[in-house]
Amino acid sequence: MGKLKEYYHEEINRGMNGDDQEYAVKNMVNIQRATAAWIAGQMITTEWIQLVMREVTDFENMHDPCQPK
Repeated sequence: MGKLKEYYHEEINRGMNGDDQEYAVKNMVNIQRATAAWIAGQMITTEWIQLVMREVTDFENMHDPCQPK
């Protein structure tokens, strides 16, 4: 039963979000760029935290398609 559930989970993810296999890399690159901007003083701490939390939430939602966004 575990394999069947895993298969449908992958199918739901693929159907809802497209066949994007690089989403984890994109999330990490966005966090890396935001951190560089924050260190350079181009972004305030509150904005940086919000961006990081948004990327974390997006990443979590990619693994759980039933979770509300």
